[in-house]
Amino acid sequence: MDLQQQLKSKLDKRKYLYLFLDFEGTIIPKSESQLQPRPRQQVIKALEKLQDIQKVSVNLLSERSVENVKDLIQVQDFNYIGYLGGEIRQNNHSDFVFSPDNYIKIFRDLKTQYQHFFEGLTGIEFRETPFYIHLNFAQNHSPSFYHAFNLWLKEIYPKIIRYRLMPVFYHNHKFILKPAKLNKLNAVHKILEEKDLHKSIVIYVGDNFMDEEIFTMFKDKGITVRIDNYIARTTAHHHFRSDIELIRFLNMIFDFYA
Repeated sequence: MDLQQQLKSKLDKRKYLYLFLDFEGTIIPKSESQLQPRPRQQVIKALEKLQDIQKVSVNLLSERSVENVKDLIQVQDFNYIGYLGGEIRQNNHSDFVFSPDNYIKIFRDLKTQYQHFFEGLTGIEFRETPFYIHLNFAQNHSPSFYHAFNLWLKEIYPKIIRYRLMPVFYHNHKFILKPAKLNKLNAVHKILEEKDLHKSIVIYVGDNFMDEEIFTMFKDKGITVRIDNYIARTTAHHHFRSDIELIRFLNMIFDFYA
């Protein structure tokens, strides 16, 4: 069944639509291995149109702050899932899946104690957030970096075990050390937990392996789409090769509800 047929078979104007869109790599597309600086204007226009429909809830998932997301898309009224699912903002009110205070000190200590392994190596960004520590080495592929990285992992391994942290590697040379319970799926569950899903439809669009567990969850309950410019194994219902296809998809949803 193609996408348009599936939309017609699953969408119902009497039902409320929860639309979840990953931000990095989905709304902001990748150009080779790098993210473009801004979304296409057509994506922004499509989101603005959907915001005007009362039966559509737009939910954006991002590693960026909510202020940065608003600045990039110029759309103000949306639900926000940040910090890989650690923060949920609905109706301008923030709710935390679990307390960030438990992890801020841990990650600050990790950064200050072990950052010296990477001193003298250029092109590396070491960033701490309330819920995870983020190492971006996209600009450094030297053997010296990998040697330092292996030493760093060896040193912090006891803390990974002690605090039940999870190391996650991205294909675009990013490394994240996060609490094991921190993920987008738990955040999506939290938004939907009090909703009557029998009277609703869920659409989720993402771009990498961290979205696959959500694709699996909604395999029989909604519509799922993975966006990437290469053919990847996915449990999503549909695979888009670019954000151009996403624009068409969003406009199809608008045309159905308008």
